[in-house]
Amino acid sequence: YLQEISRNQNLVVVDEAHRITKLEDSLDEVFEKGTKMVILLQDDHQMLRPGEEGTYHAIKEYANRKKIQFSPVNLEEEKLLTLIDEKRCSDKLFRGLTKLFYDDSDSLEETVDCVKVFNDLSDLVKWKDEQASKSKTKYIFPFCWRWKSRNGQEGKDIVIDGFSRQWNPADTDEQVIWLNDNKDDRVACIYTSQGLDMDNVALVWWDDLVWDDVNSKWIGNIDKLKDPAFRSVYDKTTHRWNQTKWDRRTKSDVIVEDGFSLSQEDIDLLIKNTYYVMLSRPRKRVGIWFKNEATKKHVLDVLRIKAE
Repeated sequence: YLQEISRNQNLVVVDEAHRITKLEDSLDEVFEKGTKMVILLQDDHQMLRPGEEGTYHAIKEYANRKKIQFSPVNLEEEKLLTLIDEKRCSDKLFRGLTKLFYDDSDSLEETVDCVKVFNDLSDLVKWKDEQASKSKTKYIFPFCWRWKSRNGQEGKDIVIDGFSRQWNPADTDEQVIWLNDNKDDRVACIYTSQGLDMDNVALVWWDDLVWDDVNSKWIGNIDKLKDPAFRSVYDKTTHRWNQTKWDRRTKSDVIVEDGFSLSQEDIDLLIKNTYYVMLSRPRKRVGIWFKNEATKKHVLDVLRIKAE
């Protein structure tokens, strides 16, 4: 998209700027065409894939290197230009998720009462079916199961004990029909759900993100992910990650890009961001079933809620 911008623009506005890869090359492309002003709308908490570089600090460092006037330049300006309310979900949920994933200071003063935690997966299913009978309610799961149906394979993509479902339709036109069909209970993946509004969300919290009680921190585990964006090969010689892609012809992963550094801290943040996005989709309520008990206990404690 940035490569297609015409020369000598007065103003270029880039939404979802946190998704930019090869940040320096991308922004050079814009400024070398004579663009006078660029507005970047970005959110550090919505970076989802390895290789995305559009963080606030990375953009600020770019401007400083290139001697380009940049705002916000200090904390006062930064607060003025920061989104402080989330209008998709409730204010309580927004504050609760920020506290849960990014802010370990004082505890919440209020219960996040729009979150329901179920001890049994079957109870989450019942709750979801009940809500879907009268509202726009969908399952949203982390990308921990292969999207076999996307390649025309038969059978269910997601199987958990007695629960089995397919991922949402791959075609964007079909996704509109799926979203508005309350009886279609196929599961939304992170990328489908990122731009959608729903009344309620039913989430399975898998073990790609768990709470480490001993060290009091979140741990992301990419070995549990089936997301093609994370199917990468670690080169022990160069200490870099090589991006891979699923090749339908050979039915195997092939390296398509020689890649980027990715620390465990980076992995933890990307997976935390994924859960932040999934949990902030509902306008009304979110129901959760946890695979990991320590993770469930931590979420219950932080959000000040009880399991159903």
